[in-house]
Amino acid sequence: MITRIHIRGYRIYKDFNLFPNPKMNILVGGNDAGKSTLMEAVSLALNGRIGGRSVLEELNPHWFNTELVQEFVAQRTAGKKPALPEILIELYLRDDDELQVLCGAVNTAVPTHACPGVFLRIFPNEEYQDMLDDWLKAPIESFIKKGTALEATAAAAFYVAATRARQSLAIVIDKVGTSTLPVWAPSP
Repeated sequence: MITRIHIRGYRIYKDFNLFPNPKMNILVGGNDAGKSTLMEAVSLALNGRIGGRSVLEELNPHWFNTELVQEFVAQRTAGKKPALPEILIELYLRDDDELQVLCGAVNTAVPTHACPGVFLRIFPNEEYQDMLDDWLKAPIESFIKKGTALEATAAAAFYVAATRARQSLAIVIDKVGTSTLPVWAPSP
């Protein structure tokens, strides 16, 4: 069972925490309140898929939180060098015996909370720093005009990292519309 959902930078969720009831949860809200987005986030963290398609096929600028993007643009316009927006989705799971293979303390909980869990993080790929630096030197009108996080050229230089069942998945999106194959490695 999921004991906590933490979403940062994904769609409408700038920094969101939900501690589900152990028995039953009912999501109620108007249109665009975030009910479906919450379910998408959980699905992404659990299986790296959204709408039946892999995160690699679906990753796009509209996933990034608009408010965080606007803050990024404002800081860049003011001459500062803020970090590019990221997406983090963490699912903390109940401390059951059968979930101990997912146990760890690599999460954002303060104080550190060792527990079973999974996460999905989308962040800049350092191997493509030159490309990102060049893109950031260019005028950012398209950034502002669209109100989204990144154009495809910058989004192409992001990692998608996730943890699942004793393995970590690192996927490098190396070209617009294409990607390297997932690289699986045992978690320490």
